[in-house]
Amino acid sequence: MWVRLLLLLAVFVSAQVVAGDRGVIFLGSVWESPPRADGVGVLDLMFFLRERHIDVSVEVRPLCGFVDVVSGFRAAELGPGAVTVKASLWAGRFNVSCPAVVVYRWRYVDRGSALDVGGEVVESVTLYIPPAPELSVSASGVAVLGVPSVVNVSVALRGVRGGILRVAGDGVKVLSPHAAVPAGPGVFSTPLVVLAESPSPSLTVSFEGVDASGQPVRLTSTAFLQTAPRPVVVVSASPAQIPGGGGRLNVTVELPGPYDGVAYLRLAGAAAGSSVYVVELRRGRGSASVFVAPTSDVVEVRAEVQYVVGGVVVSESSSLYLPVLRLQAAGRAKVSVSPAPLASGVVNDVAVSVSAPGGFNASVVFENAAVDRAMPYIFGGFGNATARFGVVPLGRSVAATVEVWGGDWREVYRVELPVAEGGVFVVKPLADELPAGSSSSLPVSVVYTGLERVRAVLFLSSPVSPTAVYELELDPQRPVVVNYSMSIPAYQGGVVRVDYEIYYTTQRGAAGRSAGSFSVSARQRPHVALSSAEVSPRRPVAGSPFFVVVNLYNGGFAEAYNINVTVASAEGFVPVTSTRQVVSRLPPQGASVVSFGFNATGPLAGNVTVHVEYIDAYGRRYSDEVVIPVAVYARQLEQRGNSSGWAGLAVLAAVAAVLLVVALRGGRRGRGREARSGG
Repeated sequence: MWVRLLLLLAVFVSAQVVAGDRGVIFLGSVWESPPRADGVGVLDLMFFLRERHIDVSVEVRPLCGFVDVVSGFRAAELGPGAVTVKASLWAGRFNVSCPAVVVYRWRYVDRGSALDVGGEVVESVTLYIPPAPELSVSASGVAVLGVPSVVNVSVALRGVRGGILRVAGDGVKVLSPHAAVPAGPGVFSTPLVVLAESPSPSLTVSFEGVDASGQPVRLTSTAFLQTAPRPVVVVSASPAQIPGGGGRLNVTVELPGPYDGVAYLRLAGAAAGSSVYVVELRRGRGSASVFVAPTSDVVEVRAEVQYVVGGVVVSESSSLYLPVLRLQAAGRAKVSVSPAPLASGVVNDVAVSVSAPGGFNASVVFENAAVDRAMPYIFGGFGNATARFGVVPLGRSVAATVEVWGGDWREVYRVELPVAEGGVFVVKPLADELPAGSSSSLPVSVVYTGLERVRAVLFLSSPVSPTAVYELELDPQRPVVVNYSMSIPAYQGGVVRVDYEIYYTTQRGAAGRSAGSFSVSARQRPHVALSSAEVSPRRPVAGSPFFVVVNLYNGGFAEAYNINVTVASAEGFVPVTSTRQVVSRLPPQGASVVSFGFNATGPLAGNVTVHVEYIDAYGRRYSDEVVIPVAVYARQLEQRGNSSGWAGLAVLAAVAAVLLVVALRGGRRGRGREARSGG
């Protein structure tokens, strides 16, 4: 009897040792459809069952804070063989991993003739939440209206395996590429040849392909283009003044680039040998020589131009106005007024030269202009004389009436001076963009388009910086560069307007004012910082692994891409995980966690250096680094986690020994009694 009891105890102990083998093998998990920002995901869990299980439930328990269970699995029976069950999960973050526990329970096991008690199996898994499909597009460069231009389109494509990209324009034609372009995940830039047809065009990029789970996906994103007006065609003529009796005129047409085309010249206010002159334009230039006989005080030369840019025909027109110098038939004097044309809004240095036989006097009156001398102005000389005036045009042309007289003669001349459009000053920035979130100096070029040296005071102001004042001395057509300090807030992006105002005085005392504005782009940048770093456990011991957990935080106002986090450790810290972790993207004010595992060979103190490197949407690189001190302590003697099991076995063995002793003693006493009774 006691021997049977010992055998049952041994069987019971053996059964407790192998209780983990329940006939359930976990084969793994795979996403049938991964979670999305607007929906849940379905996870397939695969098992192999050796027997048929009754009343089965499968539960997934995420161990992170950004994955929630929507529904688990429940079935009346399952197995035997390979089976697949489904669980629905919701994710709040993407392109991250989440540790989880899969719990498989069954109430009964079908043995055929009877039902046995079921059990439970717990498996640890790591759920990778693939990135959500995302497409973002930005464009750089300037599209010139009506002229084929090259712009760069930056495409950021994430959460997909591959597909094709197509580009369509609104207010702009895409000349190249014509066909769809294959594309995969990543950030890349491609040049496009476009033809802008409106001042506010946009490009729509569409992606058709499959996402990270192999499901079909279609994404679209729109980028707006900056435009600029088309450069004008320049028409010039020599001489700049047409004699009243007519003469030969050399007309030159210049295109804004080395293009080929044709120009049609027409003249108004003069008689010519033909109503239309055809000028062939090669490499952006062409000329013609015509004989004209003026019929009015001003002759207009009008050029209608057609030229080809990138396979597109561009049509444009431009006019040139030439004054006619009128002389009387029996005139004794010769009058010259220069320069022509005059510059609009500028103090022009105008010279009036008169030559006549003997002594003479002359009076000059300017019309439609402001002059630095009282009108009429009288001067004279013997043989020839010249008077100079500071003239500011008030319209599209200025008329100068010159009256010359001698002892017994008097002649009157009227000269029309055309006015060329243009400002007094050309003020423009020498940089297209400035970084937001820092103080930067913007170089600004100032060019005076007048004809004499001036002293000027320049005021620069913008919404992000105080007004700056500069005192300048400017020579005609010679640029002067000033540095304007701008402090653009980190949260401000886009276009920043800068206003300028110039007060100037010429060498002859004429004063004037010019004002305008220009714009620069504020470029926002990401700022990924190692916000915190922890060592887990807090007191690592020699011979056991420990982990360095790093928290990344993007405190900037732009998205960061391809965030590479690497670690370098002191001697004695042996990495047990990869020393490089990659976070594909981190939005503004977003955070992410990465961890690295090490094993210390012995008690020591050292440093773990964490280095982070990332890029922005334009490919600019940034980096940061932090040093984490780590102290590893010596291992203390402690009982193993299985001591309770072995203690149970020891107790059972002791009980068995006591029972055996009792049994043996009882047997001996029985045999003694039988011997005594027999005697």
